[in-house]
Amino acid sequence: MSTPNLNSGLTSGCGEPMNIQTPYAFSDQAFLDRIQEPQIADFFRWWITVKLDDPAPSRAAFDPADHVNELTEIALVGTADRLEDFVFRVHGSRMSQQFGEERNGKRFSEIEAFENFDEVMEGYWRVYKTGRPHYFTQRVVSSDRLHAGYARLLVPLLGPDAKGPFHPEFILARFTFFPKLVPLDPVDFN
Repeated sequence: MSTPNLNSGLTSGCGEPMNIQTPYAFSDQAFLDRIQEPQIADFFRWWITVKLDDPAPSRAAFDPADHVNELTEIALVGTADRLEDFVFRVHGSRMSQQFGEERNGKRFSEIEAFENFDEVMEGYWRVYKTGRPHYFTQRVVSSDRLHAGYARLLVPLLGPDAKGPFHPEFILARFTFFPKLVPLDPVDFN
Protein backbone atom coordinates (compact mmCIF):
# COMPACT_ATOMS: atom_id res chain seq x y z
CA MET A 1 0.00 0.00 0.00
CA SER A 2 1.48 3.33 -0.96
CA THR A 3 0.83 6.54 0.90
CA PRO A 4 -1.22 8.95 -1.22
CA ASN A 5 0.51 12.08 -2.47
CA LEU A 6 -1.62 14.78 -0.92
CA ASN A 7 0.38 17.69 -2.21
CA SER A 8 -0.88 17.33 -5.75
CA GLY A 9 -4.44 18.34 -6.43
CA LEU A 10 -5.46 18.40 -2.77
CA THR A 11 -9.06 19.41 -2.23
CA SER A 12 -11.16 19.97 0.85
CA GLY A 13 -13.08 16.77 0.32
CA CYS A 14 -15.79 18.77 -1.41
CA GLY A 15 -13.77 19.68 -4.49
CA GLU A 16 -12.38 22.99 -3.20
CA PRO A 17 -8.64 23.58 -3.73
CA MET A 18 -6.78 23.38 -0.43
CA ASN A 19 -3.22 23.79 0.71
CA ILE A 20 -2.20 21.11 3.20
CA GLN A 21 -0.61 23.81 5.39
CA THR A 22 -3.92 25.72 5.66
CA PRO A 23 -6.61 23.08 6.14
CA TYR A 24 -9.17 25.52 7.55
CA ALA A 25 -9.64 27.42 4.31
CA PHE A 26 -13.35 26.60 4.15
CA SER A 27 -16.13 26.88 6.70
CA ASP A 28 -18.01 24.06 8.36
CA GLN A 29 -21.21 25.50 6.88
CA ALA A 30 -19.79 25.41 3.33
CA PHE A 31 -18.79 21.79 3.91
CA LEU A 32 -22.24 20.95 5.31
CA ASP A 33 -23.99 22.58 2.35
CA ARG A 34 -22.35 20.06 0.00
CA ILE A 35 -23.46 16.96 1.90
CA GLN A 36 -26.40 15.38 0.04
CA GLU A 37 -27.59 12.70 2.48
CA PRO A 38 -29.63 13.76 5.55
CA GLN A 39 -28.08 11.09 7.80
CA ILE A 40 -24.57 12.20 6.92
CA ALA A 41 -25.49 15.89 7.33
CA ASP A 42 -26.96 15.17 10.78
CA PHE A 43 -23.79 13.37 11.80
CA PHE A 44 -21.67 16.31 10.63
CA ARG A 45 -23.89 18.69 12.62
CA TRP A 46 -23.24 16.52 15.70
CA TRP A 47 -19.48 16.76 15.06
CA ILE A 48 -19.69 20.57 14.74
CA THR A 49 -21.66 20.75 18.00
CA VAL A 50 -19.24 18.66 20.06
CA LYS A 51 -16.07 20.27 18.74
CA LEU A 52 -17.28 23.73 19.77
CA ASP A 53 -14.49 26.15 18.81
CA ASP A 54 -11.81 23.48 18.76
CA PRO A 55 -10.47 22.09 15.47
CA ALA A 56 -11.83 18.64 16.38
CA PRO A 57 -13.52 17.01 19.37
CA SER A 58 -11.84 14.49 21.62
CA ARG A 59 -12.47 10.77 21.28
CA ALA A 60 -14.31 11.00 24.62
CA ALA A 61 -16.93 13.23 22.94
CA PHE A 62 -18.17 10.24 20.94
CA ASP A 63 -20.53 8.26 23.15
CA PRO A 64 -21.94 5.25 21.29
CA ALA A 65 -25.06 5.46 23.47
CA ASP A 66 -25.89 8.74 21.72
CA HIS A 67 -25.75 7.05 18.30
CA VAL A 68 -27.48 3.70 18.91
CA ASN A 69 -29.51 3.88 15.69
CA GLU A 70 -26.39 4.63 13.64
CA LEU A 71 -23.85 2.20 15.09
CA THR A 72 -24.27 -0.36 12.32
CA GLU A 73 -23.01 2.26 9.84
CA ILE A 74 -20.18 3.73 11.93
CA ALA A 75 -16.50 2.86 12.03
CA LEU A 76 -13.84 4.05 14.45
CA VAL A 77 -10.34 3.94 13.02
CA GLY A 78 -7.16 4.23 15.08
CA THR A 79 -4.48 6.14 13.19
CA ALA A 80 -0.74 5.62 12.92
CA ASP A 81 2.21 7.21 11.15
CA ARG A 82 1.66 4.94 8.15
CA LEU A 83 -1.66 4.43 6.38
CA GLU A 84 -1.21 0.67 6.25
CA ASP A 85 -1.04 0.65 10.07
CA PHE A 86 -4.42 2.34 10.56
CA VAL A 87 -6.76 -0.15 12.26
CA PHE A 88 -10.52 -0.53 12.42
CA ARG A 89 -11.26 -0.44 16.17
CA VAL A 90 -14.99 -0.68 15.42
CA HIS A 91 -16.62 -1.58 12.10
CA GLY A 92 -20.42 -1.52 12.10
CA SER A 93 -22.32 -4.70 11.29
CA ARG A 94 -24.19 -3.20 8.33
CA MET A 95 -20.90 -2.07 6.86
CA SER A 96 -19.44 -5.55 7.27
CA GLN A 97 -22.52 -6.99 5.56
CA GLN A 98 -22.43 -4.46 2.71
CA PHE A 99 -18.68 -4.74 2.12
CA GLY A 100 -18.68 -8.51 2.46
CA GLU A 101 -16.12 -8.82 5.24
CA GLU A 102 -15.70 -8.27 8.96
CA ARG A 103 -13.10 -5.55 9.56
CA ASN A 104 -13.10 -5.17 13.36
CA GLY A 105 -9.47 -5.23 14.46
CA LYS A 106 -8.12 -5.29 10.89
CA ARG A 107 -5.26 -3.08 9.85
CA PHE A 108 -5.64 -1.34 6.51
CA SER A 109 -2.80 -3.47 5.14
CA GLU A 110 -4.98 -6.57 5.79
CA ILE A 111 -7.90 -5.37 3.68
CA GLU A 112 -8.14 -6.83 0.20
CA ALA A 113 -8.08 -4.19 -2.51
CA PHE A 114 -11.42 -3.38 -4.10
CA GLU A 115 -12.51 -1.33 -7.10
CA ASN A 116 -12.02 2.15 -5.53
CA PHE A 117 -9.52 1.15 -2.84
CA ASP A 118 -6.97 3.91 -3.48
CA GLU A 119 -9.61 6.64 -3.51
CA VAL A 120 -11.13 5.37 -0.26
CA MET A 121 -7.77 5.08 1.49
CA GLU A 122 -6.79 8.56 0.34
CA GLY A 123 -9.78 9.97 2.23
CA TYR A 124 -8.59 8.49 5.52
CA TRP A 125 -5.04 9.69 4.90
CA ARG A 126 -6.29 13.18 4.05
CA VAL A 127 -8.17 13.44 7.37
CA TYR A 128 -5.07 12.26 9.22
CA LYS A 129 -2.77 14.76 7.49
CA THR A 130 -5.08 17.79 7.57
CA GLY A 131 -7.23 17.27 10.66
CA ARG A 132 -10.31 18.16 8.58
CA PRO A 133 -13.39 16.14 7.64
CA HIS A 134 -13.69 14.38 4.30
CA TYR A 135 -16.92 13.59 2.45
CA PHE A 136 -17.08 10.97 -0.28
CA THR A 137 -20.00 9.66 -2.28
CA GLN A 138 -19.96 6.89 -4.84
CA ARG A 139 -23.15 6.00 -6.67
CA VAL A 140 -21.90 3.11 -8.77
CA VAL A 141 -20.10 0.18 -7.22
CA SER A 142 -19.39 -3.23 -8.72
CA SER A 143 -22.17 -5.76 -9.12
CA ASP A 144 -20.79 -8.10 -6.46
CA ARG A 145 -21.73 -5.65 -3.70
CA LEU A 146 -25.13 -5.56 -2.00
CA HIS A 147 -25.50 -1.82 -2.58
CA ALA A 148 -25.49 0.53 -5.57
CA GLY A 149 -23.21 2.99 -3.84
CA TYR A 150 -22.62 4.77 -0.59
CA ALA A 151 -21.72 8.06 1.04
CA ARG A 152 -19.11 8.39 3.73
CA LEU A 153 -18.14 11.17 6.10
CA LEU A 154 -14.80 10.96 7.89
CA VAL A 155 -14.21 13.24 10.88
CA PRO A 156 -11.12 13.52 13.09
CA LEU A 157 -11.21 12.81 16.82
CA LEU A 158 -8.36 13.80 19.07
CA GLY A 159 -6.98 11.38 21.63
CA PRO A 160 -5.81 12.13 25.16
CA ASP A 161 -2.30 12.90 23.93
CA ALA A 162 -3.40 15.31 21.18
CA LYS A 163 -0.75 17.75 20.07
CA GLY A 164 -2.99 20.00 18.03
CA PRO A 165 -5.37 19.43 15.12
CA PHE A 166 -3.01 17.57 12.81
CA HIS A 167 -2.64 13.80 12.99
CA PRO A 168 -5.77 12.94 14.97
CA GLU A 169 -5.51 9.72 16.94
CA PHE A 170 -8.89 8.52 15.65
CA ILE A 171 -11.07 8.93 12.59
CA LEU A 172 -14.78 8.40 12.96
CA ALA A 173 -16.59 7.30 9.79
CA ARG A 174 -20.33 7.52 9.16
CA PHE A 175 -21.66 5.62 6.14
CA THR A 176 -25.01 5.42 4.41
CA PHE A 177 -25.73 2.94 1.65
CA PHE A 178 -27.83 3.34 -1.49
CA PRO A 179 -29.81 0.18 -2.22
CA LYS A 180 -29.78 -1.51 -5.56
CA LEU A 181 -32.97 -1.20 -7.54
CA VAL A 182 -34.35 -4.68 -7.86
CA PRO A 183 -36.42 -5.28 -11.01
CA LEU A 184 -39.95 -6.28 -10.22
CA ASP A 185 -41.35 -9.58 -11.43
CA PRO A 186 -43.80 -9.13 -14.31
CA VAL A 187 -47.38 -8.88 -13.17
CA ASP A 188 -50.19 -10.52 -15.12
CA PHE A 189 -53.23 -8.23 -15.00
CA ASN A 190 -55.55 -10.78 -16.71
